[in-house]
Amino acid sequence: MAKLITKWKLNDYFYSSINDENIKKDLDLYKSKGDAFIEMYKGKIASLTDEELFTYLEDVDSLNKDVERPTCCGIGPADG
Repeated sequence: MAKLITKWKLNDYFYSSINDENIKKDLDLYKSKGDAFIEMYKGKIASLTDEELFTYLEDVDSLNKDVERPTCCGIGPADG
């Protein structure tokens, strides 16, 4: 029986270090996306149609996925 070797490729999920140059770039991108989200939905959530509410929830999910990477490494907007 062949021995199975597990290899983990985590580069897509974690930064290389606290000094990774991609951190600032990503945080700037997430801030820009967050600002656009606020502009799109501020004061409008209560009046969204069913379809618009579904799109809103998809947008919330997308933003949450974006911020998982810096958060999982203990780096967030307050740190950076």
